[in-house]
Amino acid sequence: MLFFYLQKWGGVTKVVILEDDPDLRSLLGQILKFNSPCESLAVASLDEMKKCRDEVLGSNLCLLDIDLGVGKPTGLDAFEWLSQLEYSGKIFFLTGHARSHPLVVKARKLGKAKILAKPISIVDLLLHVKKAE
Repeated sequence: MLFFYLQKWGGVTKVVILEDDPDLRSLLGQILKFNSPCESLAVASLDEMKKCRDEVLGSNLCLLDIDLGVGKPTGLDAFEWLSQLEYSGKIFFLTGHARSHPLVVKARKLGKAKILAKPISIVDLLLHVKKAE
């Protein structure tokens, strides 16, 4: 039933996935590929995102992991970079951290991006992607 519903989407949604965990990054890309008319670009770091600047700016949605590892740029840094470039798509933060984690608190204060908790259900993920069309 869900697959039938998703087949009715009008166009192809382009999604950027910024996730440091290679398994989760791959899984999110596969979920989108097999359950929606979606193209995805999966990257592990802000530097990789910057190398694909045109593709990122042409996307409808960015899924940004908030915490990309100790001493590395965060999803908040990616958000700032996207904002500087006047990115017009939607941005969702992904986090497995508690609500009180300092990065999650900062992300909440931005108010421009929705925060999705990991693990996220496939149904919820696909519905958020559909809203980004």
